[in-house]
Amino acid sequence: RMAKLIERVNGLKAGRDFYMAHAPERVMPGRIFKELVYNSRILGGIDEKSAELAEILYRSFVKGQIFKTNSTTSEMVKLMENTFRDVNIALANEFALLAHQYGIDIFKAIELANTHPRVKIHTPGIGVGGHCLPKDPYLLLSSA
Repeated sequence: RMAKLIERVNGLKAGRDFYMAHAPERVMPGRIFKELVYNSRILGGIDEKSAELAEILYRSFVKGQIFKTNSTTSEMVKLMENTFRDVNIALANEFALLAHQYGIDIFKAIELANTHPRVKIHTPGIGVGGHCLPKDPYLLLSSA
């Protein structure tokens, strides 16, 4: 949509006069520079040339893997990642409430549950926060 807006407002042609890519943020506050360099990156171009140019830029500082796709898939990946985290944080918090009712040490229970090779329950906390996690599940649902 943004490319079409730029085309309409400025009379420029995407893929000829300008290039655009979506690169989901995958960093945690307090670890921004380390994660910006070492985390894998998804780069979604509005066309192949945009994805290639974005890859050249990101390869100049990213040591993690770079995966190219289209911009719509890239945006979907970001919404999926944040929705997954939101749901799992909320689930851990629900487990904590239930454990409290039964006098169970939730941290010990999670530690034991996480000995299962396919289980990785998050640590409960004060809730889901930040500027992405609380809103992205709603963006995903509103697109359905």
